[in-house]
Amino acid sequence: MPYIEYAPSDPCEVYVWGSNKNFTLGLASEQSPKDPEVLESFRRDGVSVQKVEMQKFHSVFLTNAGDVYVCGHGLGGRLGLNSEKTTLSVTQLPLAKVNKGRCVDIASGQDHTVMLMEDGQVLTCGLNNHHQLGLIPPPPQVLSPRPISMKFLKEKKVVGVCAAKYHTVIYTEDSVYTFGLNAGQLGHPKGERLQTTPRQISMLSHPDIKFHHVVSSDGAIVCATMKGDIYVCQEYKCRKIASKQLEIKQLSVVGGPINHAGEAVSGSGDVEKQALKVAMLTKSGKLYLWQSSSLTLTRCLFNTYLQPRIMDVCLSTKNIALVSKSGEGYLGTLAPKKEAKKTPENGCQSKKTALPPSNTCSLVKLLEWKECEHISLKRLHSVNRATKITCSSGGESFAVLQSNPKVGLLYEPSVMYSGISEPHDAAVGVGRQWRRHARHRCQG
Repeated sequence: MPYIEYAPSDPCEVYVWGSNKNFTLGLASEQSPKDPEVLESFRRDGVSVQKVEMQKFHSVFLTNAGDVYVCGHGLGGRLGLNSEKTTLSVTQLPLAKVNKGRCVDIASGQDHTVMLMEDGQVLTCGLNNHHQLGLIPPPPQVLSPRPISMKFLKEKKVVGVCAAKYHTVIYTEDSVYTFGLNAGQLGHPKGERLQTTPRQISMLSHPDIKFHHVVSSDGAIVCATMKGDIYVCQEYKCRKIASKQLEIKQLSVVGGPINHAGEAVSGSGDVEKQALKVAMLTKSGKLYLWQSSSLTLTRCLFNTYLQPRIMDVCLSTKNIALVSKSGEGYLGTLAPKKEAKKTPENGCQSKKTALPPSNTCSLVKLLEWKECEHISLKRLHSVNRATKITCSSGGESFAVLQSNPKVGLLYEPSVMYSGISEPHDAAVGVGRQWRRHARHRCQG
């Protein structure tokens, strides 16, 4: 029997679970399932989903056909449905009716939604209290998606978008543009508190830099280049945290302190939420973690006999959501790391990263069990064909994409067609004289 490998390009169904207090699961009810449940509305209509964005108050779904669905609280227009009503079940945005075309990427912050269209237009909607919509003049809120002026691109093509609570990011192959609250995470120097229009991060502007991945959290923006360099923008600076990591497949980020005028915008008393964590997934399925507390990129090991090869990862402040190459889903928690005693051998470790490409002593250090990050995994029920996983930044609501069950079939079961083409009577013959008895009659 051939081995079946599931891929994100497969037609996928959405399974959701966790907190549904803000109706972010799209289940058309208030129930908060503990285990993954399929979104019946998508299955019933035969809709295949390729990406899910989950926030505290709403969720956004992008289908393979380029349609966008939303659910949750609509305050400020974050759902883009031209109203502020709450939507319990997933509802399609009428993009085609207003000639907006096909959507190719989505992003979301706590109070706004961003859509990248096939023709290169970027649409935004929702609250604009931090000028994160990029519209001129800045409206207080937008109830239905409106396009941003793209004159700043100068014929460059937008590759992707990402967003967080206070800002939005638009990036091309060689440039990253940000706008919103300038609290250290935009990559711009201290100056104007609000950046209304997209502005290029000058510290990442170099002819040799080509961007491969760009992700964002509330307190930081992380960029990976084609050469394998990883940059973090926070605290009004852009610094390199790793170099020559040529196997990068995916990045995920959570946390990071947000400061303006010496005060945190929110969560000033919560140290854990402010700790910046960056996960790096390689093409070979290995997971590495960088933390602002250690400033090193460290290999992650799991509490399983066989180390699973990871295919997708999503960080939250509480846990790590993972999908393995075999289609299994996990929720992991990071074990507290014991401080190692400093020895002369430790002196060869780099201050910036634990993974310099050609440093033998650091490679040995990497393979030592005590020096790795240890993650305790819990297997998710009913998840065995997973391709992608996502969660809210607080780690309360979750969604996983699973390949359609038909993907694993070698052939589809078929039923023979009936040879009876017209209505007719059925009779039973009995005895030598062949007495006919109609089957629908009851003889005494």
